[in-house]
Amino acid sequence: MKAGVIAHWTGVVPGREHEALRLRWETDEFDGRLLAEGKLDDASWYLGSDGPHHSIMRGEEETLREIEMMTGALLITCKAGSIPPDIGHGSFVTGDAAEVVLEMFERTAKGMQFA
Repeated sequence: MKAGVIAHWTGVVPGREHEALRLRWETDEFDGRLLAEGKLDDASWYLGSDGPHHSIMRGEEETLREIEMMTGALLITCKAGSIPPDIGHGSFVTGDAAEVVLEMFERTAKGMQFA
């Protein structure tokens, strides 16, 4: 099942700009290894002119869940928690998997009754 892991933030804590750049390079290196090993379909930065900004990894859901628990990914997540004041991330399904989830939502919504 195709999925993505999306990190989002709007800025950097003033005074931590160098740490943010180092973390970007570390993230690019980590993602590059995963791409070279065929574990990711894509890893891209989406930077808005006034935020929010996103880092998106795409691949197979099971592989992405394994990657999230790798020491390198956990270290990046821990470091990121001290650089932007509002970082968040989540896992998302896409493609056929998203269609399955939407169909389940539709079936559930049709079965609900509101007073």
